[in-house]
Amino acid sequence: MRALYFFFCLGILSGCGAGLRGAETLDETIKHAVLKYDERARVANDELIKTRLRIDAEKAPLIKAMRAAEDRIIAVETETVRLETLQEQNSEKRRQLTKDAEILRKNESYLITVAHDSLTGFEEGLLPGEKQFLAGQIGALQETFSVPANLESTGRIGEVATLLLGQVQRSLGGYTQAGSSLVDGSNQIVSGIFAFDGPEVFFQPAGKLTAGTVYAREGSVRPVTYLMPAWKPAEAGDFFSGRPGTMFTDASGGKALRLKEAKGTVWQHIDKGGIVSYSILTVGLLALLLIAQKFHDLSRMGV
Repeated sequence: MRALYFFFCLGILSGCGAGLRGAETLDETIKHAVLKYDERARVANDELIKTRLRIDAEKAPLIKAMRAAEDRIIAVETETVRLETLQEQNSEKRRQLTKDAEILRKNESYLITVAHDSLTGFEEGLLPGEKQFLAGQIGALQETFSVPANLESTGRIGEVATLLLGQVQRSLGGYTQAGSSLVDGSNQIVSGIFAFDGPEVFFQPAGKLTAGTVYAREGSVRPVTYLMPAWKPAEAGDFFSGRPGTMFTDASGGKALRLKEAKGTVWQHIDKGGIVSYSILTVGLLALLLIAQKFHDLSRMGV
């Protein structure tokens, strides 16, 4: 309406100007102004339509790009939520695994300690003669446990259990094993066969029929065999061969034999020591002679 009023006034002014010139009448001026207004309105409308079409043409890609960006934003947000959830789950799993690993380390340390203590107790409780053929295996296992806990010491737990279980299974019915022992009286090391039957240990020298009972001697690496002439050779042979036979046992648990060893004359005890005892006795006599010589020299000296 404002534009119409503007053009109307413009037409009147133009008419007035023309009137002054005397070229046009008022109606012609108005008609001319209306025609110009219509032409300009048509041109403006065409430009408006073209502008709207251009805007629509430019708007469509922008809307499409905006929708694609919104879709990407939604996808990123969804992925972010999924990753955050996954991170929380992984963190929880990690905490649980760390806790489980700590429990496993404690259990492993406990098992290693139990295995080491069991092996030490087993070594201390070996029967006389058993250490000869078990010392190497026990020493290797003990050396493994002497270092800080590692995969090797962990793997040796099964070996310790196998060793202890195997020894228990062998000890249930008794077993024999080749070895060597000292013989009481002669103090000689002879080879033969050990027979382990419960807490009792027996030894039969190789090539001899007389067997005896075996006990550990304090301060000696090897066990000592006390021969028993009353044990009939045939019965002893059956026993060491695994056949039914007679077995002698010491009700005193070796105390009677130790008491017997403590008895005897001075010369008998010296004779048990062998060359070492005679050497010590000779050195003692020489020392006494030197002392006597010094007293004799001092008695002849004047004050």
